[in-house]
Amino acid sequence: VTTIGMMAFEETALSSITIPDNVTTIGEYAFRYCSSLKEFKGNYASEDGRCLVLNGVLNSFASAEIDTYIIPNDITAIGDGAFANSTLSSVTLPESITLIGSSAFSVCHNLTSINIPAAVTAIDNWAFFMCDKLAEVNITDLSAWFRIEFGGEVNANPLSYSNSVVLMLNGEKITDNIVIPEDITELKNYALHGYD
Repeated sequence: VTTIGMMAFEETALSSITIPDNVTTIGEYAFRYCSSLKEFKGNYASEDGRCLVLNGVLNSFASAEIDTYIIPNDITAIGDGAFANSTLSSVTLPESITLIGSSAFSVCHNLTSINIPAAVTAIDNWAFFMCDKLAEVNITDLSAWFRIEFGGEVNANPLSYSNSVVLMLNGEKITDNIVIPEDITELKNYALHGYD
């Protein structure tokens, strides 16, 4: 086996999988909705066995029996659907993340907060779709937030899913008196869409 195709193991009940050394390609959503998956082994497995990482992209996550997770520091992107349908209530993204892929955290019903590192430049469509309990989006740099490309639709911005989601800047809620930083020359599409 050299390739694991798109959605190859989607919605299966496997609890562990070993990726052979000769596998060079793993398709999108290959392990999506595998709610019993506890561990990846072999090629591309992270040190803790929870992630498959290809060229810095976190492709898949083994979410069974875990509710909080700190993503390893060497990750530069969250792949499409990587955490979809996980039971995580909390996830910490490293400062190295630049991209959050399509449906990356979709259907994470228990996720209550997410930190968006200042290095993030793009969040793709449906990244936080059906994150019913999402209450806080935490940032450390308002200028960096205004530079994010939010997919091609409003649904890429996690603020667009509920009037109860708040944007937190360094632990303080951003209220109705937003001051646009002087270094911002353009507000990207959907930057504060739906923010109440």
